[in-house]
Amino acid sequence: MLLALKSCGKTEYEKLMKIYEESNRENSRRFFPECTEEEALKRTEAAFSEYLASEFFPEAGNVCYVLEADGKWVSALRLYALSLSPRSYYIEALETRTDERKKGYARTLLKGVISALSERGAFVVRDNVAKNNFPSLALHEKCGFSVERQWGFDPFGGGKDVDSYGLIYNSSARPLQ
Repeated sequence: MLLALKSCGKTEYEKLMKIYEESNRENSRRFFPECTEEEALKRTEAAFSEYLASEFFPEAGNVCYVLEADGKWVSALRLYALSLSPRSYYIEALETRTDERKKGYARTLLKGVISALSERGAFVVRDNVAKNNFPSLALHEKCGFSVERQWGFDPFGGGKDVDSYGLIYNSSARPLQ
């Protein structure tokens, strides 16, 4: 089941943190090197939850999409509504729980988001994917994304990331498969 979250309570944050545990562990070593591994993880999760509550969810049009399977939250992504043009979006943090990978959940989630957006007409979605993240690049291609730029773009600050590709899904150029 596809869930569209526009806010979260404590239980929802705990479920999201299970999905993002691997990334949070990686980030915690960078953000809190002075802490034990578990304390750093707790602090990273708290900071992430605070970001969602105070910056992400309050912005009009931002949605955290979650895929639930067999009563468990298995995959998630953040969809930002961009002011570049109407019906323009940016995806960030597409992840699947480590114990639920290789089951097609990320594909189901991404296709579900595309389907949900298409119900309201034409749209464009952009994403950045690391050039060496071959599974994610293949997933995006299977879902109708193509390389728009040879570098990732920061829709919020305008910077470039030469280690990523800038991908695009343009609904008016592709029928939903």
